[in-house]
This record gives sequence, structure tokens and C-alpha cells, in this order.
Amino acid sequence: MIRGELEGLSADTLGGFCDRYLARIEAAGDLAPSTIRGYRDARRRIPAKLNARKLASLKPRDFESYYAEMLERLSPVTVTNSHRFLHLVLERAAETGEIARNPVAKVRPASGAKKRRRAVSLDFDFDFADGEGEIETIPRRQVLELVESFETPPGLCRRNPMLHALFFTAFATGMRRGELLALTWRELDFDRGELPVRRAICWPYGGERPIVKVPTTTH
Repeated sequence: MIRGELEGLSADTLGGFCDRYLARIEAAGDLAPSTIRGYRDARRRIPAKLNARKLASLKPRDFESYYAEMLERLSPVTVTNSHRFLHLVLERAAETGEIARNPVAKVRPASGAKKRRRAVSLDFDFDFADGEGEIETIPRRQVLELVESFETPPGLCRRNPMLHALFFTAFATGMRRGELLALTWRELDFDRGELPVRRAICWPYGGERPIVKVPTTTH
């Protein structure tokens, strides 16, 4: 929150209710730190003039204008994430009787082109950019140069078997940083050729020390 710009927001304003909503879900402790962080990012993007509006005065066109302005400087994915946060907040306001209905329920922010699922293979370039600039990955040649540099000096790095294993696993599986750092030897099943993801290391919002958590979903 930007003090001075958002100070004095009452509970029946959009900004004030967003803060109440965030405080409630953080206290519940049911959501992953990364989810809370995403919600807080969406909260910070709401402009002051919209924050100060009374909940009961909000109309669908207010959010259509807001999303259109965002699309001029931010990606469709960012706009969609902001919409999802606002939908959750205002749905809660409707459930608790603060407003008669959710004003963003029928608002559809413009979205980018649908992303296709792509199979990762070492036989092709790791180049899955979708034209909107949402994904930019490293070409296969550079991936292999990086991996090889950890085992064949004087490459990009000095000989380091641990980093070689870490980067090769990252590129070959697509595992996230937190999932890679939480791996232990007991998870690796050589007989079945499986490496299940059972935990991840993450950094809580505003925290300095990482924590270990289970994956958010079975996927």
C-alpha cells in the first residue's frame, strides 16, 4: 500500500475492503505464500481513484475502463490476474451483503492468444515464445553449452557436478526453482525412473528465511 495515496480508506471503499479481505485470508493461512504475494501485487495495481470509490457505487464499466488502461502498458496475463483478484474480493463483498451483486462478474478482460501445451524434447529448440512476449526461453544450443560448461572446463563455469545436475534437471524437467532446491536423494527412484515433486522451498511474503511446503496441487 502507498501511504498518503491510500490512507483514510474506509471499509466500504474498494481499497478498504481489499485490505480487509487480504488481512482475513492471510490470517487464515490456507493459501501458499506465492498466492498471497500475487494478490498483494494485484492490490497495489489498483489506482487511487478506484480505491476511493464506495463499493455500492461500482459499475462494470468502471472495471472495463480500468482493464483497458492496464492493457496499454501491461500484459494480458497481468490484467487477467488483477481481474481474478477483484472478482474474489467483490464476490466476498456480495456474499457478506456489502453490495447487491458482484460488478465484475460479467466483465471479461481482453486476453492474449491461447497458449498451447508444448512437449519438451532435447531434439528441438527450447523456444516457446508465444508472440506476446510472455515466455522467452533459452535456445537448445545455449542450454547444452551451459550444462556442459559445468563438467568441461574452461567453459562458462568451473567444474561443479552439483550445479551440472541441478541445471540439467531444471532444463530436462521444467521443475521450478523451489522444487529443485527441495529435492532429496530418497525421492529419486532409479528402478522406476521417476523423480516425484513432493515439496518445495519458498520465501514467504515479507520473510527473510525460506520455508518448506507441499505442492499447492497434485499437478
